[in-house]
Amino acid sequence: MKKKLYWVKGISLTFVFFLAGCFLRDNSDFNGFKIIFESSRDVPQGATFPQKYIELYTMNPDGSNVMRITNNQYWEHKPQVSPDGTKILVTIHYLPENVDETDPGWEIAVMNIDGTGLTKLTDNEYFDGNARWNEDGTKIVYVS
Repeated sequence: MKKKLYWVKGISLTFVFFLAGCFLRDNSDFNGFKIIFESSRDVPQGATFPQKYIELYTMNPDGSNVMRITNNQYWEHKPQVSPDGTKILVTIHYLPENVDETDPGWEIAVMNIDGTGLTKLTDNEYFDGNARWNEDGTKIVYVS
């Protein structure tokens, strides 16, 4: 298996990592111990809307120990680990069976580092996304 990992710290976080079933890029984060990324690696064969199956995963920096940490009807996008390493800030999109791809219902949520305890921080009819923690993890900034 061919593996490549590029980590550029202080400028822009860019991952290029080839692992069966996933391609990581700026939608990933690294908390010093685990890489947290979104992937559609578990999409059922013949799925008509694969985004519905995008979940969050963790793995070791060497690509080992890949673990799925979410399993819900949200598309979790652009995960970012809190400065203290206990929470994940994420943009989510609800994807029920009859999803409309044009629905602007992107929201900001936070969850525990293990993927449990998802809590929405926004809930409106507008796009909310690209959330980031401040340096000490006491505030977030996002686009709305």
